[in-house]
Amino acid sequence: TMDSGAVDLGYHYDSGFSLTQGDVYVGPGGDDVTGNGTSSNKYRSITKALSVAEAGGRIHVEAGTYDNAVETFPLALSTEAVQILGTNAEATIVDASGSGTNVMTVTGVGSSSVISNLTLTGGSGYLYGGGLYISLASPRITGCIIRDNTISSCAGIGVGIDGGSPELIGCKIHNNKWTLTSDSK
Repeated sequence: TMDSGAVDLGYHYDSGFSLTQGDVYVGPGGDDVTGNGTSSNKYRSITKALSVAEAGGRIHVEAGTYDNAVETFPLALSTEAVQILGTNAEATIVDASGSGTNVMTVTGVGSSSVISNLTLTGGSGYLYGGGLYISLASPRITGCIIRDNTISSCAGIGVGIDGGSPELIGCKIHNNKWTLTSDSK
């Protein structure tokens, strides 16, 4: 006899479970309003991707320039185990020029959070890390270029670390400058 009941395909989830994707895609041809973050309908900004990323997610950043026209700086990574994966550091540029702030801040995450293959440039700030500021966090930073950032006080011009044990692997950090201002002490 034929089974007249519902077909069980073997996949069950609680009604409150989130079915969001683990991979989010960003590219110069994307759109933060009409995009949905899939590989065929990318977001335009890393800012948007970070706002929807969940723990364990990967943000794939296509080669291009991500600047004040599309980003809100500093980019903030504070969700555990999120990976921001650039295409390659030479071609995937995150440029905070004119924002008056760091390029990126990383707070309260562990070693399963990763930033790789990005150039972080054009950041500026008063305290730590014009390019990258890490606070009480231990992310892995791999294959990045951190260049042409400025800071007017304290230390950690390109990368500032205020607690935690981050790993910087295969990164190039150069041409970052400390500038003395009337507010510098």
